[in-house]
Amino acid sequence: MELDSRRAQATRSALILAHGSLALRASKEQLLARLEGDIVGNILLLYSCSCRDLQNTLALLQSITDFSSAFQAAGDSACFNPSLKGKLLEILTDLLKKYYLGTPVSPVPLKVVLALEQLSKLKPSLGGKDMCDLLILCCKIIVTHPSAEMMLKIRKSQQAARYLQLLQTSLKALGRLMVVLLETETTSGFFQNTVHRSMTSGNMWERKRALQTCSQLLAACEERGRGDACKHFGSLVGLLAPLTCDPMPTSRQLAVTCLSSLLRIQAKATNRVIQTGDIGSLCEGLNDRSTVCQLQTSSKIARVSGPKKGWCDLSA
Repeated sequence: MELDSRRAQATRSALILAHGSLALRASKEQLLARLEGDIVGNILLLYSCSCRDLQNTLALLQSITDFSSAFQAAGDSACFNPSLKGKLLEILTDLLKKYYLGTPVSPVPLKVVLALEQLSKLKPSLGGKDMCDLLILCCKIIVTHPSAEMMLKIRKSQQAARYLQLLQTSLKALGRLMVVLLETETTSGFFQNTVHRSMTSGNMWERKRALQTCSQLLAACEERGRGDACKHFGSLVGLLAPLTCDPMPTSRQLAVTCLSSLLRIQAKATNRVIQTGDIGSLCEGLNDRSTVCQLQTSSKIARVSGPKKGWCDLSA
């Protein structure tokens, strides 16, 4: 009986994956005609009948990613059912909320973020507040977890390489999701709510993860000419400048990268000309073993980051 039950669950998981794969291979006409009822409807039905274990959950998330990607490829003229999109977002939110923080590293948050990345690209866009709340939840789980104690256990485990790779992939996916939401989010609250978190944590790995997502978001703001960061320029500089003396070399470099993007964004927004020099060249000084050298470099960064300072102050 137990064997039959396992087989039934495995069959449901395979069928859920098959429907997502079918969406990727269907023609545009077939996809638009059958997506809501025959594909998405059957996926949700199969998942509701399953035991909702890890295998079926991952199958669901992969299928959402697949059919969202397929629908996006159908063209800008296609409009996804808003109520169905809302239902899918509710499922993804529930999965994040039920995520067990006692687990060292789970693929579920990563797969949720990947599904959200594709689902968020579908028109029409949902309310900014709903997406911002969901993004904050993603940040809370991916940026603040695992804890410092758990990270030490992970590094000593036999699966350390796989766990750490999963963490990095999750952070990159979170950064891409932020970039996708930049296209539809029009309020400055988006930037403040997603970046001003975890920067002052006592967990050095958490600070590093926060800086990674911050650097991706600032780079996207710079590329798209978004001035959101300038509205919080002073507070961002106040958060980032001390991190140029972080104990982790990678975090120090990330802090410099963030400040560099921030200064360029501000210069463009205020029509100021950045003079010769590159704040990125200070990375070498931040990696010096001498604490004195690190503090001197950090001081230079703080000076050049001031709202009335320019690149020429680096040589002062």
